Amino acid sequence: MSTRPDYYTVLSLPPPPAPLTQQLLKKAYHAALLKHHPDKQQQGAAAPSVDVDVLTAAYKTLASAELRREYNASYISSGEGGGGGGEGGSEVVQTVDLDEFVFREEAEGGRYTKACRCGEEEGFVIREEELEAAVGEGEKEVVVGCVGCSLWWRVGFEVVDG
Repeated sequence: MSTRPDYYTVLSLPPPPAPLTQQLLKKAYHAALLKHHPDKQQQGAAAPSVDVDVLTAAYKTLASAELRREYNASYISSGEGGGGGGEGGSEVVQTVDLDEFVFREEAEGGRYTKACRCGEEEGFVIREEELEAAVGEGEKEVVVGCVGCSLWWRVGFEVVDG
């Protein structure tokens, strides 16, 4: 089991694939700060069970679409995510081809993006290094979740030598 704190648990949020809005995240963060802040503890009470730095890291990670997507991927692959069906608690409902994604070259490498039906413009994001890692493991598909909702896709791809 990982020693990394479960950001969903420390903020008392439902784990993926439950939808997470910025408003819900902010409300949960403020409630957790009040609950665990040392200045808010009663005299003689035990030390707060969650460090404020952990709460802040959880909020910053889950508030950023890119960081949340990465965190959710590791959360699900580590088996921390509960619930029914599919990839560690989420259900893959559609298989699509990587050719349906838009490729963007960036300073830190390329990434493929596709809008989601929830309205998230770049709901599905796959970085080149994720594809390279999958190829290194003999895979020809990756599973990716939308950063704005609970939808997960299996994305197939072909390796083109050239």
